[in-house]
Amino acid sequence: MTRNLMKILDSLEFSSDTYIETVTLFYVNGKLMGLMPLGMKKLNSQFFARIFKSSRMYNTILNLEDLSRVKCKICISSNPITFYYAIFKKEKLVKAFMGKNYSRKFCDACIDATMTSYEKDQEFLKIYLKPIEIYIVRRYPKGFNRASAAIIEALVHYTKIPFVNMEEQKRLILKIEMCMETVYRSSEKPTYRAIIEEIFKRAKNLLLNS
Repeated sequence: MTRNLMKILDSLEFSSDTYIETVTLFYVNGKLMGLMPLGMKKLNSQFFARIFKSSRMYNTILNLEDLSRVKCKICISSNPITFYYAIFKKEKLVKAFMGKNYSRKFCDACIDATMTSYEKDQEFLKIYLKPIEIYIVRRYPKGFNRASAAIIEALVHYTKIPFVNMEEQKRLILKIEMCMETVYRSSEKPTYRAIIEEIFKRAKNLLLNS
């Protein structure tokens, strides 16, 4: 990793002690194989992330003989709609990230990376990615708002529900409900309110069907 690339990653607040929430697209031999929200940390000159067994990419990676065939586009975004689409409406993001014309609506910066290795754990794969190039899409940063942060937090809680016991599921749903209260207190935007309500509804349905 070049020194300049390292400085840009530091400016995006990647570090070894805190996960940055991203939306990551996985390509194998140029073909899109998966798209998901993925928390990442920077360990020395690489990224570290975890892919759970329920993900299609889990078996795809395990079955590959040459990991260098796996290329990734890592989207850094402050837009909660990006993460919402990454879970519930993936097809909307696929079109936006085709080629290098990343949509400003969904992405503030995008990192091209190559998978270098993985470690198999009981419940997930620990994957390591080498960043190659960074594209800054949004020239001016967006101001922080609590509604966006609460929606992203709720989505993170939602994705954990299938992997924990019922008691922990109930705690996660309570956390999502608290996020919904935050959205309603901090924003009157109809889109944000509709999204957080759908997340809460889907979370309760997961509990009922577990």
